[in-house]
Amino acid sequence: MQLPQYRAGAYYKHFWWGQRRADGGYDFSARGNHGQFVFVSPKNRVVIARNGREYGVPPPVWMRLFEGLADRLGSDTGP
Repeated sequence: MQLPQYRAGAYYKHFWWGQRRADGGYDFSARGNHGQFVFVSPKNRVVIARNGREYGVPPPVWMRLFEGLADRLGSDTGP
């Protein structure tokens, strides 16, 4: 399912959200109630978990934050 309110390449399938990256790869996330997230970036070999009691900012903002953080953390990983 294409999601027009999100960035191009966003999708939802089997209870997971996905986002296509500019390089053709994908990141995945599971989203719970009140700002709980699990974000997976296979390319960067990074998993981020957020326990929340409220969203704070809209989910698309969290996804961009997690993507940037995964890029920074992943840049330090070896082969």
